[in-house]
Amino acid sequence: MLKVAAHILDLTDAEEEQEFIEEQLADAAELVQKRPLNIGPFFNESLRLLGFRAALQHAPAEIVQALATARDFGVGLFLRGNSPGGAAVTFSVRGHTVEVPGGPTTYNTAPRWLEAVGVCCVLRDATALETLTAYDPRNFEGVGEYDVHHVHFAAALRALLIADQDVEVLLQRAKREAQRAKVFPEHALKVDVPLIELAAVVHRRDQHGFALALVTALEGYRELTAPESQAHLAELYIPIVHLGLCALAYDQGMRVEVESTYLPSWLVSGSFPRLEN
Repeated sequence: MLKVAAHILDLTDAEEEQEFIEEQLADAAELVQKRPLNIGPFFNESLRLLGFRAALQHAPAEIVQALATARDFGVGLFLRGNSPGGAAVTFSVRGHTVEVPGGPTTYNTAPRWLEAVGVCCVLRDATALETLTAYDPRNFEGVGEYDVHHVHFAAALRALLIADQDVEVLLQRAKREAQRAKVFPEHALKVDVPLIELAAVVHRRDQHGFALALVTALEGYRELTAPESQAHLAELYIPIVHLGLCALAYDQGMRVEVESTYLPSWLVSGSFPRLEN
């Protein structure tokens, strides 16, 4: 079994910060109704909550609940963004149905879509994934400031999930664009290129190359998130897209032969009770 050490999260004020997020999201459905334009920020906060719960070693049920909250906000964000402005959009947040006006925001970016997909792959939520894959990748263009390879990678992962034949072509395009990224070139080379290569291995169901690709991807992720300036960012504690790809690979019959705090084995294998909401 290969091992990859995770970066250390600065837990100085972790419990206090987590409590603040818990209080903020306690009445999530009511918040969404009052501030539908803030679904994107709520999604970000739910990923921070996930990171804190994982780092503070909460019970599995609480970690899964944080994942479910991220799923709800992620689905709502892209369901809303895929709808015309002003149209009524209905979705569920923590078991409560909410209705908000449709229309995209600056939070409907390809990187956030990839994170939402990672969350839903870990949860094995086919219905949520169906909603996310219905989002047209062309809608990402011109939204937010990030390198275009994220758009191509989102298109490739969407194709992988819906069993489209263009997966390899799209992955190669994403890799080429990542290798010449201009906005965040270091992130592209250390995190995104290895992540794209990992997705390609999963697509090919290449068991032989999977472990090496996963180690390379996680080590690149750790290198970029390890600096002290990043140590307080709980949302980076769980590399959710990597974890989602591992869950997808596991469900396809591949062995995940890498041990890391980044990849809780019970989340990789889906060894947790399914949530009703």
